[in-house]
Amino acid sequence: MTIDSTQQKSRRALLTGAAAGAAVLAAGQLARPLAATRAADGEPVLLGQYQDSTSVTSIQGGGFRIEGGQLPTSLIAHGVNDGAAFLASSVHEAVVTPESTLGAGDAIHGETGSGIGVQGKSAIGTGVWGASAWANGVRGDTRGLGGAGVHGRSLDGDSEALGTVPGVLGESGTGPGVVGQGSPGVAGETRGEAGQWRKGVEGRGYLNGDGIYGASYDGETPGAAPGSGIGVQGNSGSSFGVLGRSDTHVGVCGEVHGTMPAVLGHGFNSAPGVVGRSLADDTFEAGGGTGVTGESGTGDGVLGRSESGTGVHAMSEAGAALDVSGRAVFSGAGRALVAAGSDHVAVASPVRVSDASVILVTLLGNPKGTGKKAVAVYFSHVEITGTDGFDIVLTGPAGRDVSASYLVVEMPTG
Repeated sequence: MTIDSTQQKSRRALLTGAAAGAAVLAAGQLARPLAATRAADGEPVLLGQYQDSTSVTSIQGGGFRIEGGQLPTSLIAHGVNDGAAFLASSVHEAVVTPESTLGAGDAIHGETGSGIGVQGKSAIGTGVWGASAWANGVRGDTRGLGGAGVHGRSLDGDSEALGTVPGVLGESGTGPGVVGQGSPGVAGETRGEAGQWRKGVEGRGYLNGDGIYGASYDGETPGAAPGSGIGVQGNSGSSFGVLGRSDTHVGVCGEVHGTMPAVLGHGFNSAPGVVGRSLADDTFEAGGGTGVTGESGTGDGVLGRSESGTGVHAMSEAGAALDVSGRAVFSGAGRALVAAGSDHVAVASPVRVSDASVILVTLLGNPKGTGKKAVAVYFSHVEITGTDGFDIVLTGPAGRDVSASYLVVEMPTG
């Protein structure tokens, strides 16, 4: 919604001209004495006259009939030729003159017990319009007894049923359309029925702008340095705390320019920290895509770490639990040299060794140097000497130096 600049100019000209006209009329009338006039029921109020009073003028009305109903009204004003029906101003001086300046009092003040203090209606224009050069154009206050400072409603026609257009709309060229201060600064509520997807807050970014942007600052102005608070936070009792969707791009993207993770998931009560699922369609049935993908230029594509459990656990009921394309590197693999004249070599294991460890050994040469026997016949066994080492034992002393490769793996304990 945009405000026509010609409409703003016409309103400004109307206010300026009316104020000037009232001041000129007042100056002319001050030059001659006014006859005391008291209008009773049925008597006219003099028009075209400047009326000055040192006390309050009170008008009490009984009411008039509109569309068959009784509407108590004290004063009716009509503005013809698109003019203002009623103009009120607060001036600084005690007497209105052409040089009078606007004051700090209320131009119009409305009070009521339980009704509407000031009401404005328009068929196709703005119902109530407020403008200010330096302060708020429109301000609403509540005394904390359950009401809102400003309440906007979208109604469905002449009924009291809620409609579909925005209840409150804020616009700005380059600044925020709506700013909320407090805790929370802006709260959105929805009254959707069970099973319906209703939005408490919806952000729309046109011309490729952000739909919703949240930032935490270490100060009281948007130009302050980034703070340590949460930029955007979502909470839910039994559904998604934050849900991101995209038709052709990434649903949720996390970025970081420091050394912390771009996306971090916390799973309390032993729940998974991060879960990725590939779905076939909107029915949430398992699909054929990749659940979690990790990519890196020179670092780890996917890293799994656990203090005492399994760092990465692969499972599949009917397919391959682990499929490796390229070289596989194991920290429990290595080489040891059996010296000539010795029948064993002590190995400091690169990984922890236990009774569940399986140590695979391959001799990389013939320890006798000659002969047609298979190399494997010269290997005897592996003897675990502790949690940090083991011995590779041959069937007899080696006739020359020979290397042996080994791989330490673990049997399932469950």
